[in-house]
Amino acid sequence: MHDARMGLSASVLRSGLVLVSGGGDKLAWTHPYSSNSLEYLRSAELYDPSSGTWAITGSMITPRAGPAFLVSRGTHAGEVMRVGGDSGYFETPDEWLHGQPLTTTEYYSETAGGWTPGPQLLHAPLDVIQLADGKLLAVGSVDVPGGPIGPEAQIIDPSDSEPTWRLVSPMNVPRFGFSMVLLANGEVLVVGGITQAIGLGVMSSDAERYDLVNDRWRKVASLPVPRVGEVLIRLPSGRVLLAGGCGNGWYNCEDPSRPPTADAWIYEPDQDVWRPTSPMNHPHALPSAVILDSGKVLVAGGNYKATVQGKTDYYPSPTPEIFDPDSETWSSTGPMPHYVYGSAAMVKLHSGAVLFMGGAVNGQPGKDEYFAIKAATLFQ
Repeated sequence: MHDARMGLSASVLRSGLVLVSGGGDKLAWTHPYSSNSLEYLRSAELYDPSSGTWAITGSMITPRAGPAFLVSRGTHAGEVMRVGGDSGYFETPDEWLHGQPLTTTEYYSETAGGWTPGPQLLHAPLDVIQLADGKLLAVGSVDVPGGPIGPEAQIIDPSDSEPTWRLVSPMNVPRFGFSMVLLANGEVLVVGGITQAIGLGVMSSDAERYDLVNDRWRKVASLPVPRVGEVLIRLPSGRVLLAGGCGNGWYNCEDPSRPPTADAWIYEPDQDVWRPTSPMNHPHALPSAVILDSGKVLVAGGNYKATVQGKTDYYPSPTPEIFDPDSETWSSTGPMPHYVYGSAAMVKLHSGAVLFMGGAVNGQPGKDEYFAIKAATLFQ
């Protein structure tokens, strides 16, 4: 890519081009904590699969990380909507200074090659998911930098002539760092996360499902163990795969007392039960995942070694893995050209190939020091 990015968003446009925007490009999390920052970008670029090249396109109105969605219907059909996010954060020896959570949205038009303002959110959300009918559900809230988290939820139909966010029923459990997945029946499953204010907190094993038709959240079977930073993805059968992540503590797993895991589970939505399945070959935390045309799951990034002599370290070469839902087994794909700690983006192209891009890498093994990268990898 033209810019190094961690926490970037990526969307496949109707033309087949891939739009990448935002994310952080500065060094973060170094020791000692002094004038460190993670500043987000306004810049955006397009990947052309036919030529394998990147081209700069119009910059966003607001620098941000956070989710992006292709609008399927209405006035903005074919455009990409960036929703919420935040403006980065800064660290000093005495405190963490979080950037402003964003309530703004904006649309990217491939035809115009630029961005226009979108409808204002009612709260700065913690995560957003696209529903089967194209609506967007924004879950959780944090309205003050580094402030308390809330359970609020809000929804919008981007296809409306004048799209407007409206509040719906809130979650039962306020949390952040959770994962969401859309179930085959149209409900949204939310799992895990941390239930205290931003920073180190208490991990949750709670799970709940949102029923849009009845505007109702209900608690469902809890995870077997608390988890953050995991893969959560719906399989073609309608079952849900949960794999990897951190089993104790903050979601980057950088502390040896909180190592990542290779454990995996299957959620059966009809029975509302979690059951163990084959573990991954290696622990992964904050990885990326996508469903291949074969129905198998590709998981890449978030590569760690096990904790050895009191230190958690990285694999010398990355080891992406593929989960076969039929046999419920994992196999390695062979190493990527570069390793990725996490915070990358991965999308499936119209051809069925997978593009993996950006993310963070470790500056020096054994040190709490990460850098954004420009690298992109194609999996075929």
